[in-house]
Order: sequence, then C-alpha cells, then structure tokens
Amino acid sequence: MKTSRLLYIVAALLVVVFMTGCSFLQSTEPDSAPKLLATGDRLAAQAQSAKGNLVQAKHFKNAIKQYDKAAAVNLTNNPELAPVVARALLHKGQIYAGIPVGSTPENGFKREFTTTYSGGFRALFGMKSRLQNDHMARDSFRMVLYKFDSGRSYEDLVKAYGEEEARQINVVVKQAEQYAQLAGERMDEENRSNLLYRIMDTLVALTFRISWFSYWFAIVLATLFVKIITMPLTKMQLKNMKEMQRVGPIIKQLQEKYKDDPREFNKKMWEVYTEHGVNPFASCLPLLIQMPIVIVAYYAIRVYENQFAQGSFLWIGWEPLEHIFYIPLMGRPVWFTAQSLAQPDLLLLVLYTISMIVAQRLSTVDPSQAEQQKFMGWAMAVMFFFFIGYLPSAFMLFWLLSNLLQTWQQYRVLHSGSVEAVPEKPVIEAEPERRPSQSRRSGRRRRRR
Repeated sequence: MKTSRLLYIVAALLVVVFMTGCSFLQSTEPDSAPKLLATGDRLAAQAQSAKGNLVQAKHFKNAIKQYDKAAAVNLTNNPELAPVVARALLHKGQIYAGIPVGSTPENGFKREFTTTYSGGFRALFGMKSRLQNDHMARDSFRMVLYKFDSGRSYEDLVKAYGEEEARQINVVVKQAEQYAQLAGERMDEENRSNLLYRIMDTLVALTFRISWFSYWFAIVLATLFVKIITMPLTKMQLKNMKEMQRVGPIIKQLQEKYKDDPREFNKKMWEVYTEHGVNPFASCLPLLIQMPIVIVAYYAIRVYENQFAQGSFLWIGWEPLEHIFYIPLMGRPVWFTAQSLAQPDLLLLVLYTISMIVAQRLSTVDPSQAEQQKFMGWAMAVMFFFFIGYLPSAFMLFWLLSNLLQTWQQYRVLHSGSVEAVPEKPVIEAEPERRPSQSRRSGRRRRRR
C-alpha cells in the first residue's frame, strides 16, 4: 500500500509540473530572445507575402515557435528584455487573428491571412478554425495584459523594468487591450448564428440581462436542463452503485478471510458479483454516455463567453476583490477572484475540487477497492485542478453545480440508511460440518417427547 501511495504522489507531482509549465523547463537564454523575436518577424513577413494557404500556414507556424521561445525568457534576472516578451506575445496574437504582424488597432481588425489551426475535434461540434484562432489570439493578447498590466501603473513599470522599457511596454499593452476586445467582439459576432449561443442567450434574456443575476442564473437553468436529460443514466448508475453497496459487507469479509491469497479472493469476489447480478463496471457506461453532453455544455458556454464578461456571481465581479493575485495554470493566469464569469476564478476552482473529492468519497461502494479509489479520487482532483482550472468561471460554475446535484443524489441513494445488506449465509457458509450434529440433537429431542 505504501508503494501505491508513493506512485500516486509522484503522479500528482508530475501533473503539477506539466500543467504549470515550470520556468526551468521552458526558459530561454537571454541573449537569444531578441534574435528569436527578429526571426519570428522575418518568418511572419515571408508568410504574409507568400502565395498559397499551406505555405503561409507553414511560415506562420514556425514564426509562432520563435515567438514562444522569445516569450519564455526569465524576466526576473533580465528586466531589460520585457519589451521583447511583450512584442513576441503581441505578434503571436496578430498571427492567430490573421492580421499583419506589426500593425496597430487603428489599421483595422480584418482577417487577411491563413493561420495554423486546423480545427481538430472541435469541428465535430461546429467550431470553425478561424473561431478557434480568435480564441488563441485573444489568449495571447490577454497574456500581455496579465504579465505587464495586472493592476500596475506606469510608475510601477518604470520601477520594475526601467523608463525606456516601460514606455515600450506601455505602447504594447494599450494595443493588446484593444486587440483583445476586438477579438472578443469578432468571436461574439460569428457565434450569434450558433444554436447553442441562441439557447444560452434566451436563458439570459428570461431575466432581462441583469448583470449580477441573469448570467449565473442562466447557468443554473442550463445545469438543471442537463441533469433532467441525463436523469435515466444517473438512475442506472446509482442503481448499480446501490447493488454494490448491498454486497459490500460480504466482499469485506472475503477480503479479510483471503487477505493472504489475492487470487482466491478475486475468484470468490466475482462469484459473489455473479450470484447477485452485480457488475462493478456498469457505472462506467453512463459516465461515458454523459461525456458528450458535458462537452456540448462546455461549448455552449464557450461560444457565449464574450457575453459572460458582463456577468458576476457573489464574489466574482466584486471590485474590492478583483484581480488581487493569480497563479499560472497551463500557461494562463487564474485569478483568486475573477473580474467576470468570462475569466477563470481560483476560489471557485477550489470549491469544485473539494466537491469532487467529497463526491468520490461518497461513491466508494466496493470495500476491496476503497483504498485505491481514495487515492484515485485525490489524484483525479489534483489533475482536474490543473487541467481545467484556466477555463472561464462560467463553465466552472456549471460543473460545480452539476457535481453538487450528483453528490446529493448519491447521498440520498447510498447513505440514507435504507440499503439492506445481502444475507451472508448463501455466500459464506459458516462451519457446515456442525449441521449433522445439530440435526441429530433435534431428532433426539423429538424422540424424548
């Protein structure tokens, strides 16, 4: 068991290192950062003048690689390179947006070039390549703001990077702020014809688009709608979990009896499952069927993301707590308290992670795998924390509400005290050799009478 625990800890640490993208794994030599930026600009210029979509895409892809390397330089020891990092992120965003590298917002925001994203699995749900590119562009523009404009004044930039560097950064920050807004508006305009966008917009319109109420309430309605659709699958899953709970005491006895013989224990355990019609894997099928529904819900919130920027929820959007600090996840900042439902929120992420751990504890019904499921629950919670933490808080709120409803259903079914244990005698017969003597004694009693 100690070995298993060590493996889970190592796996969790690897997830943390991978998801956060530690600086020591991606840092760039300071002397090469300006050269990388210049190389990226040269490749971008070649792409812009090239003929043919494939040729353009190839040069743009190589340019983005150069910009990524230039932006990975460590500014703690090299503050003079801050303008290089800012421009690399800005130019990367311009490539994804399909506008000329080095242009300014005053030149317009019209797509002129073929970008590098091919669409991937999102094409199955109608997401076009240019729309995903706009997401990538906006993320890059926002990264400029996160790195150099997170509540900082111009005087703060001067103290951190120097006067000339602060002037250059300030110019890039203002452009990135305008570009991020333009990218969001363009995405919103392209999404208006999407059916899921219209559904979400209708839910918001039901309560007259009130910023502090309508948007989070629309998420609640969407959550309830999804739970109603998946109710039959949930009942199937909970029914199987209840059956697992009924045979739990027998499995526990078998585990104690055959603790030194795992092979015999597995054999007896499957005999019990077969006798009582229990399938320990039956809970997986409803989960797999529900996954496409969750993906569609994610996409519905994603296409409506620009509108969620107008919504708030409890502490989200409360000015005294906005953007106090952030942690980086998947190369993106997650604020302790977000400015709107369109931004990631650390506090909401922590609540979701706790709910996930609690739900995993309540769903453990197989005593033979209790310890393993306990560590798996922690490992999954840690992985999800880093894997989905950077998503908009609107989607995190949807997932949190779904998890709370699922946990409540599980508690009612599995921990209401109404579950009867399966009798032990048909499975584990205690000392069968005593039965003849008991029958003889009962016969003697009848003869005496």
